[in-house]
Amino acid sequence: MQQMGDTAVGATMDLGSGEPTDWPAMVEALYRTQFDAMCRAARRLVDTQHASEEVVQEAFVRFAMLTVRPRPGRELSYLRSIVLNEARSTLRRRVVARRYWYVSVDVAADDETADAAVRSDDARTLHRCLGDLPLRQRQVFTLRHLAGFSERETAIALSISPGSVKTHNSRAMSSIRERLASVA
Repeated sequence: MQQMGDTAVGATMDLGSGEPTDWPAMVEALYRTQFDAMCRAARRLVDTQHASEEVVQEAFVRFAMLTVRPRPGRELSYLRSIVLNEARSTLRRRVVARRYWYVSVDVAADDETADAAVRSDDARTLHRCLGDLPLRQRQVFTLRHLAGFSERETAIALSISPGSVKTHNSRAMSSIRERLASVA
């Protein structure tokens, strides 16, 4: 690798520390370790597996093409933010707004028991409840309870304060409880 001054050609300068980093290798490592998790998070916001994979692919492309890099140790949070923003953009671009947010429930063909039917009905009911929530409450609930984000990670990903995460989560939980109680 050729040297240019103090930095090797192909390496990038990290603005946070002033040290050269191997950006392509770091992006590839994140892709290998985080792609599935990012797809699961995006899957909760967009309604098809294909759409979630498209969102995550686009997010990784945008992430890899960044001219100003995030500080070391903040790359994953930055990538999550890009994924969530891409998911929101995908939803905004849709011509027809959907009233309910359906997620297919995979039930094996040979598992036709009553227990499977109950699980399927419970999942549909929960997803209908999520579909009735305002967008921000649905996003917070999805990230906190379905994607497993902490309050802090959720706040960073959605660019809101931790207090707002708590408020939206509380309101979402209350709405879901009310809805489930009325169904039962």
